[in-house]
Amino acid sequence: MDRGKFRLYDGDRVINLRPVFLVAFAAGAAAFCAFLFGWYALIGAGPIVIAFAVLSAVMRRKQKSVRLTLILGTVLVVVFGGVVVRFCIEQDSFESALATEGEYSVQGTAEEISVTDNGYRIVLKNVRLFSEREFFSLDYKLVVYTFGEGNFSAGQVLRFSAEVEKIDFSSYGRVNASYVIDGIAYRASCSASGVECVEKRFDLFGAVRDRIRTILFSSMEEDSAGIAYAMLTGDSDVIDDGMLSVFRYGGIAHIFAVSGLHIGIVYSVLRFIFRKIRAKGYVRLPLTAAVLIFYAGVCGFSPSSVRALVMCLVLSLAETGGVKYDALNSVSLAALCILFLNPVYFYSVGFRLSVCAAGGIILLGGPFTRFLGRIRFIPRKAASALSVCFAAQLATFPLLIDSFGYVSALSLVLNLVFVPIISVVYAALFLCTAAACVFPYAASVLLFLPEAALSLALIPVFAVGWYLYLICGFSFGGTAALWYAFLFILSDKINLRRLFRVIVLLFLAALLAVSMFLRNFGFAETSIDVYSCYGTNLVFVEKGSFSALILTGKTDSAYAERFFMKEGIDHVDAIILACAAQEADAALISVCALTEVKSAYISAQAEFCDTFRTVNVYEKEEAFSLGGVEFSFAGSTGVVLETDGVRVLVAGENFQPCYVGKTDLLIANTFDPAVSDAVMPADSLYFEKAEGKLSVYRTGQLQIGIKNGIISCRRTEGIA
Repeated sequence: MDRGKFRLYDGDRVINLRPVFLVAFAAGAAAFCAFLFGWYALIGAGPIVIAFAVLSAVMRRKQKSVRLTLILGTVLVVVFGGVVVRFCIEQDSFESALATEGEYSVQGTAEEISVTDNGYRIVLKNVRLFSEREFFSLDYKLVVYTFGEGNFSAGQVLRFSAEVEKIDFSSYGRVNASYVIDGIAYRASCSASGVECVEKRFDLFGAVRDRIRTILFSSMEEDSAGIAYAMLTGDSDVIDDGMLSVFRYGGIAHIFAVSGLHIGIVYSVLRFIFRKIRAKGYVRLPLTAAVLIFYAGVCGFSPSSVRALVMCLVLSLAETGGVKYDALNSVSLAALCILFLNPVYFYSVGFRLSVCAAGGIILLGGPFTRFLGRIRFIPRKAASALSVCFAAQLATFPLLIDSFGYVSALSLVLNLVFVPIISVVYAALFLCTAAACVFPYAASVLLFLPEAALSLALIPVFAVGWYLYLICGFSFGGTAALWYAFLFILSDKINLRRLFRVIVLLFLAALLAVSMFLRNFGFAETSIDVYSCYGTNLVFVEKGSFSALILTGKTDSAYAERFFMKEGIDHVDAIILACAAQEADAALISVCALTEVKSAYISAQAEFCDTFRTVNVYEKEEAFSLGGVEFSFAGSTGVVLETDGVRVLVAGENFQPCYVGKTDLLIANTFDPAVSDAVMPADSLYFEKAEGKLSVYRTGQLQIGIKNGIISCRRTEGIA
């Protein structure tokens, strides 16, 4: 009898073991555990030791060699423990950096300069702070945001006066990965006119970026120059926010993250040149590495550029040594190198998107191409391009939803049309910009065709209102693990019989659907979402079909938009303004620009001057009922809501303690003993830091569920 009939798979193995992938996975798990549990995460190495000890015992009983098993187990334990230690040291060092308070005279060397809507973003290294009594040097960099016109370049030693603020390692439930990775622990803001250039020092990478920016903006139209500069260096700050949103809504903003697309094109150009001149391997490899490393340095060694750099170097090494190239091992090695360089990269959205996109293409690109290849009217190249785009979209879908709150429904179509064209444009732009930097007097001529090609390529991008075709209104959180398990079973990297594969896929799909429903809907009669991000504090109340948004102060449109996208909010029945009149006016403008608002309510004590034409603003002194929820104002900056037997006080900025009756839940900006003593809440939570208290600053967005007088609380974002 054929023994294969008793198996759930064909051949000898279900999965071909890739040790590099396993080690990289262990490194990622270590970084994840280190943030959750700190030094206690080292205990996680215990299960690895136990698992490999049991496996070795089983193999010995079967009289098989255990040498490789022991080596792999040892490597996994060392990598897991090493990443945990490295992460904890990085966190402890960042958190213990010198805390500053007050205004200082700041001096530092400009390392990186970006143009913003209001001025410049300047990263300073070798920073020294001066006050009337003392001066000291900072171990970390400082970023200063200037407003107004200025003339800055990398290498300048700048001096100015400003209030310096210490940046926390994590905020709102997320690691401040970009700051930590770049070694920036302080920030400040000042007028550009108040910044003095003391002297000029040479900075290689900064000088190259300045050269590129000067050449592009002096030889091209401003919008085209900004897009070209962002494509070449990964710095999208030079692009207008409205224009950048078009790329994001279209799902093609990845062209501004120097990644596999960019590094791969540069590598292909170098490979073509070296093959034409028949350069030997020992010449080709170091020259290729030098150019790619230099380019990654110009791009600030971003996670995506480093990942692509490692992959290209592994490919070049494999070709030179005549070794078979394995794409999955290459991506795994790239991820492992980056995590060893700094485990905080794990919390960089760019790093995870880059790795997931590459991994998705490797896992699913082949099966999708073979499937589409069976359809007669689809050419092979079209099938391959469609499969690559679709695989990358599937692999990055949960990350995009959880990180940005939306995904473009038409990004697949736009990527299929736009990316091949922009790849050619980028290759020409890279070569012509390099030549223009060497021959600046011919820059206008050299960049004429790339600029024209770029303008033509952007026509379909700006021709459609991509905002209308966004997928949003839900989040994955931990259920993303089920999504990726589904994709892995769907790939050709696991060896299962067709019937068993289908059964597993159906089971995972059902489990994912149930988990997503429970995560995003739940069974509470009233839900209250509490969201905060650097002063934008939102309390969103839903009961049945009724919705109300409570605003407690200033509202930044960008932060509010992300919340609306994530929650799928396209209209609000009522806005409750628990803030001063001037702040209420600005907050209403911001919110009305993002969603449809039926009416707004404010305390009569706020003395609000109604200047709105599209929204009716009602001044209230007495309690009022909306959608089955009872509202009443407490002073001018507090609002009490009663629903399902629960009484909640939302205290805005500068809330004055007053009697509001028994309060079950207090939601406030920061902990104030006077307010707490006055309202005596059974439970409380805060938008900003509150030592020993539940806060959105520490956990990320929270959802309060109320049913039959019972309050439940769960996290809906953060630690991702």
